[in-house]
Amino acid sequence: LVFYLDNVWPNYTPDPNTGIQPDFFSCLALFYPSVTGILSGSQRSEFLAEPFKSIPNGTIGAVLISTSIYVLVVWLFGLTIANYTLKTNKFILAAVAFPQDQVVKVGVIVSCIGAAMQYMTQNPQLLSAIAMDDSMPILSFIKKGHNEDGINRRALWFTFILVSVPSLSGNLDHITPLTTMCFLLMYAGINCSCFLLGFIQAPGFRPTFRYFHWSISLIGCIWCLGLALVIDAVMALFTIALFFILLWYNHKMAEKQKDWGDVFDSVKYNVVTKTLSSLSHTTTSDLNAKNWRPQLLTLMNLDSSGLPKKTFLLSLASQLRKGKGINIVVGTLVRGNKINSSADSVTDQVGMEDEELCNTIAKSRNVLHQYMSREQLDGFAVVSATTRDGISDAIWSAVLHSGLGPISPNTVLISFPTLEDREGNGGYWSEESYLKTIAGIKNMKVALMILRGCDLFPRSHDIVPSGVIDVWWMIHEGGLLLLLPYILSKNQVWGRKGAKLRIFVITTSSTENPTKLRDAVMNHLAQARIAAEVTVVNMSKTTIDTDMRIDGTNDSYSKTVGEFFSKASYEVPYLPLSGENDIELGYVDETSEYTGFDELKNQESDDSFSVEEPGGVKSPIDNAKKFNEMLKKHSSESNLIVTNMPKLFPEFFDYVDTMCDGLNNVLLVKGSGKEVITTYA
Repeated sequence: LVFYLDNVWPNYTPDPNTGIQPDFFSCLALFYPSVTGILSGSQRSEFLAEPFKSIPNGTIGAVLISTSIYVLVVWLFGLTIANYTLKTNKFILAAVAFPQDQVVKVGVIVSCIGAAMQYMTQNPQLLSAIAMDDSMPILSFIKKGHNEDGINRRALWFTFILVSVPSLSGNLDHITPLTTMCFLLMYAGINCSCFLLGFIQAPGFRPTFRYFHWSISLIGCIWCLGLALVIDAVMALFTIALFFILLWYNHKMAEKQKDWGDVFDSVKYNVVTKTLSSLSHTTTSDLNAKNWRPQLLTLMNLDSSGLPKKTFLLSLASQLRKGKGINIVVGTLVRGNKINSSADSVTDQVGMEDEELCNTIAKSRNVLHQYMSREQLDGFAVVSATTRDGISDAIWSAVLHSGLGPISPNTVLISFPTLEDREGNGGYWSEESYLKTIAGIKNMKVALMILRGCDLFPRSHDIVPSGVIDVWWMIHEGGLLLLLPYILSKNQVWGRKGAKLRIFVITTSSTENPTKLRDAVMNHLAQARIAAEVTVVNMSKTTIDTDMRIDGTNDSYSKTVGEFFSKASYEVPYLPLSGENDIELGYVDETSEYTGFDELKNQESDDSFSVEEPGGVKSPIDNAKKFNEMLKKHSSESNLIVTNMPKLFPEFFDYVDTMCDGLNNVLLVKGSGKEVITTYA
């Protein structure tokens, strides 16, 4: 009874050998590895006839039996041995052994050898399996260590060294806390996986243990993490940091991603489905202007073998990923005709019943994914097969049916067909079908971007430290011409500081005050938190604004920049006068000293902010020529030019070719009327 009363309560004193005074948690860290064999059954699952029954029953039975033995031994020792003896004699078990103390010593040696042999047979197999699965690139050197007997000698020696080197420290008390943390994190991970799979009710997770509930796994995960932090917070944080470093290394160095059935894939899928279900009655048009972002649908032309053409289009799409929207790439494959071998005549169109066409589509989709990965473009690839006459229908269908609810494309990116791409020169685009396609996309109320580019466009793996993006802003478009170049300029392609933005504001009326218009635009950019250099270009002697207006209307989206900022660029609101020979003047009240006539008579160009465009022209092609002269003069060296898209009149192709003649990369933008760049936080 005296011994029991001395031992039943904690009475920590310094260790006679080390002088360190232990506490409950340091003792727990030393004891914990002795109860970490609960996964031995699962490691031998391949040898069990019914593992789904044997593993849970055996694990629970082992826990109960080992716990009972531990408690019984501790209780008996506490009843019969003095407290001082227990503290000073660390091999007390041999001293009280029957009939000889050598029995315990031999037993300890045999037990250690048995445990070592057990680990030396199991762990090399585990390391070899991990290396063969390519799940840890750091273990790739083990893959070539198999001999004729199926034993991986490299894994065996690696395990031996990994275990032996830490043992050379001479004190296992220094190693035990680290192994304890590794065990606790492993059990926390297992519990976390079971909790997540049970909570989201994954169909593939079907536990046969009737008393399983996800809450028990959650408690186990929290308990393991909490126990690790309580035992040794520093060592626990070090082990967690080591785990994340290894996870980052595996993700970065893995040459190919395998489908491991990751639990977090199920979690992401569950979150996405629930989020989409909650937004089932909304569309992209229901999003507030502040939350607008380009949800991009990129239309790629494919050749007859399914390979994408004009891949610089993917580079532009990739550089827009700072907008944090979705990316869907749709490749259009023009299918051919069946040939009647007996008559050498065309019989009918090849459809999806043709296995070769289906294989071509599947291969083309894989190739698109490879090109997207090369351009660092995360998104989804789809290939659509159609006839030459059905290209428009295929593209319209892609715009209408891509995405789900609010996660649907609101911006379409397409390439401009050059002369070589048009039907008369062997391409599959006819001018009529292209214009019809563009008109249909506009009617669907989505933003449209047409890139007339070349292979000189910066790719995602390039670095252009002094890149320049020029914006020629004529029609306001809700500010879309500012937002898209701003997103592009922040991409890593343009270096750490991003591309330099230069905005050329085009005046289309003689009454617009260039100084005040520039100040108004600068103030607007400051409120929108966009840094750019602003220059005012006077093209008031042309009718180019009529070539760019949306359907010739005068709503807030189709107003020119001068009209939109009329209160700032005029003394009073802008009032255009009708009539062929009328000059557009702003009305002035009697108290104003400003008339505007002095600027009209004595206006001089100032290249620091204003550029005068000489000469008056009327026809659209003449407008395009004058615009091209201005573009060449100021933006011939820029990496990308962004400007408004002209109207779809019959001379559209000639107009764009003339406007972009001699320029490498020109992006034409047309808004849907829903995009607004906000000037508030």
